[in-house]
Amino acid sequence: MDLAELKRKHRLVFCTEIAGRLIYWRALTLREHDIYTKIIEFGLSPIGKVQDLIFREICLDPSVIDQMNLTPAGLIPSIVNTALTISGNSLRNNEDLDRINNDLQEMREVVHNSPFEQFFVIICKAFPTYTPSELEQLEYQEILRLLIMAEQILKLENPLKLEVHEEKNLTDRLFKDRSQAEQADRGAPSATDIRDILAAKQEDSIAIREAKKIEMERRLRQRQSQKQYSRR
Repeated sequence: MDLAELKRKHRLVFCTEIAGRLIYWRALTLREHDIYTKIIEFGLSPIGKVQDLIFREICLDPSVIDQMNLTPAGLIPSIVNTALTISGNSLRNNEDLDRINNDLQEMREVVHNSPFEQFFVIICKAFPTYTPSELEQLEYQEILRLLIMAEQILKLENPLKLEVHEEKNLTDRLFKDRSQAEQADRGAPSATDIRDILAAKQEDSIAIREAKKIEMERRLRQRQSQKQYSRR
């Protein structure tokens, strides 16, 4: 399988290793996720049949599809359930809304901390006909050329300059770790990577609140120390 070609066609490409063989598969589109989720929720078709249908849709290796009856027991349900989990949200309750809000915050961190994502924002603003997906297919030098022209078209006061920012606190480190899991689609993660992604996405929000609490207490102690020092 040509991974580079698969990545050009599908942004999110994952792989599962079984008996030394790599099975590549993609995430579901939002439309596909909505349809299959409703079929499962309303019991419109046996779950095994639905899982087979989903696997046929997302598996990127035709030879694997042709030999689905030979795949190890549990492989297809495992891949399908993972795909359903990472591909969308059914918005059934407040917990689902909270998860989307968390996903948004995590993705903000990813985009904000990625120079090229920021480059794409500026280029698309200057050249509306481009899409981020199209820019990803361009060579590095062409991106730089477009970026420089975008600076002039948008009349930016200062030329762009990348800077290295040090991590500031515990909350920042926590978000960074979770964001790194989200960036696994840059390659083709293994089954272990996928489990790590799911674990990060399903992490209890209490951890974030606790991190913020610790950080606030640290800042409070720091302010108190500064006040005591100034009084001296």
